[in-house]
Amino acid sequence: MPKVSKYVLAAFRATGILVTLALWAGSAVYPSEPEGSLDLTITHIRNDKGLVLVSLFNQPKGFPSDTTMVYRTFILEAASPTMNLRIDKLSPGEYAIAIVHDENQNLELDTNLVGAPLEGYAASGSNKRFSAPRFESSKFMVGRNKVELEIKMNYLF
Repeated sequence: MPKVSKYVLAAFRATGILVTLALWAGSAVYPSEPEGSLDLTITHIRNDKGLVLVSLFNQPKGFPSDTTMVYRTFILEAASPTMNLRIDKLSPGEYAIAIVHDENQNLELDTNLVGAPLEGYAASGSNKRFSAPRFESSKFMVGRNKVELEIKMNYLF
C-alpha cells in the first residue's frame, strides 16, 4: 500500500473541515423550506370494490390524466364510502388533485366509446360532471400549515 505524505493528509483534513464549515454556514444562511400538509377526505365512494387512485399535481401540464406528469400518486384500497388520506412534506405552492375509483383495478379510468367515464372520478375544486377539469379551477394553495380538503366522487353510470 503506498504511503501518503503527512502534508497531503493535513491538506485533506483542512479541506474537510472547511467543507464541513461551509455546509454548516450555508444551512444557517439558507434554512430548509417550510413544509405543509394536506388532510384529504374523499366522499361518496359508491362501493368497496377496487382501488382509489389519488394523483397530486403541482403544475398544470398533464392535469388531470397524464400519469407521467403526476407529482405524487397514492393508491388506496376502496374500503368505505368515505376515506381519508394525509399527505405530508409538501413544499409551499399550488396543487391540484385528480381521483379515480378504479373498480376493476386496471390502474386507469375506463371510458365508453364516446369517452364518458365508466368509473368514479373527481377533482379538487371542480364540480364539473361532463368535461375534464382544468388545473386553474382545481388548484389550491399549500403553505406551512395543514390544508383540509373534501372531494366528492362523481359517477355517471
